[in-house]
Amino acid sequence: MKILLLFILFSQLAFSRGKCDMDLSLSNFSMDQNSFQSTTPINISMQRSKSPNDYHCYYYFYDFGKGNANSYQRYLENSKGDKISYNLYKVNDFQNILTELQDMNQNSDAIWGWVIGTGQTYQNSFNVVLSYNSSLTYPAGTYTDSIPIKLYSGLPKNDPVREDNSNLFLTFTIQSSIALSLVDVGSPFTDGDTVQTMNFGEIEDGDVMEADLKVRSNAGYRIYMKSFNKGKLKHQTLNDKINYDLTINGSSVNLKKGGKGDKVADASGVTPEAGENFRIKVILGAPGTAQAGTYTDYVTITAETKD
Repeated sequence: MKILLLFILFSQLAFSRGKCDMDLSLSNFSMDQNSFQSTTPINISMQRSKSPNDYHCYYYFYDFGKGNANSYQRYLENSKGDKISYNLYKVNDFQNILTELQDMNQNSDAIWGWVIGTGQTYQNSFNVVLSYNSSLTYPAGTYTDSIPIKLYSGLPKNDPVREDNSNLFLTFTIQSSIALSLVDVGSPFTDGDTVQTMNFGEIEDGDVMEADLKVRSNAGYRIYMKSFNKGKLKHQTLNDKINYDLTINGSSVNLKKGGKGDKVADASGVTPEAGENFRIKVILGAPGTAQAGTYTDYVTITAETKD
């Protein structure tokens, strides 16, 4: 007796689902000190171009790359390597930083939504928050970062499929700035205080008066000094003159130079917030046979950024 045994092999083939024909759209984003806000929303949008062939196509979400930092401690950086920290958050949520798919713990960590209509645009927003304090002095320059953003159909914990990707380019510009303050010796930098009057009263040989020049800059500086009367006090109506010497931090200034005048300081980088200090000293010469009257001179101080 022959026995015929038949074995039937049942196999199941698993197929990964197809894409849902979704497209991502976003724009580059730039800020400057005039338009800067501590929290700035950015819009991102998607569109499904075909009717859904799977229930996953009714859902979408985004993930966000790490950028310059290669971590979620993100920063913008300028050409000299100066950095300003920032991060990306869901709107109205400053607890969960937006991350890549593999770092999401739950669906709610992502920016997600559901889509019914085909050919319609669905928009979401997220926040960029910079650790920037407008009262501090930051190095001038253009700070940038590029964040890869991916659009997925489905949900993070429910069979996601990548649909599209793009890069978000963030730009924050800090313009070069410089400010001077002319104050009494030992006084702090005072915005707008750029005139200092030295009244010697009755002139005597060797009289001395001092003041402080404070310089605040985020891009280096050059300072020039120029005398209207070429380093002499001149009588208000006559041609009589009285010599004087002017020093800055102990170095003599050539007040006879033309153009912008004598360059008295040259430095790079960012100054302290209180400014860098220069002591100005004026020493009167002998009045000699000068006629009685009021003698004056005007010294112009010019500052420019250099970096």
